[in-house]
Amino acid sequence: MENSLVIVGSLTKAPRYRKSPSGIEHCQFWLSHRSQQTEAGLLRSAQCFIAVVASGEQFSKQLLPLEMGCTVRVSGFLQTQRSRNGESKLVLHAQHIELLS
Repeated sequence: MENSLVIVGSLTKAPRYRKSPSGIEHCQFWLSHRSQQTEAGLLRSAQCFIAVVASGEQFSKQLLPLEMGCTVRVSGFLQTQRSRNGESKLVLHAQHIELLS
């Protein structure tokens, strides 16, 4: 089954870096996307905020220049993540990140 997403947006918060107990490096940030899309022949404003998680050594050096306000293109897959209080949210798990500005 296919599960993939490519989105361009700006970081709305400074990235948060941490290391899991098993030693895997993680970077989490929020991405804000705004664009004009065509739906049923009409232009429509599209806007969303999505959490992004980049895990693994391949991202550790690449993500160092990330800061609030920079624009990135992220491709990866979607996964539901549950918070400690039981709320679930959709998270984009990055497989490729390209810094655009």
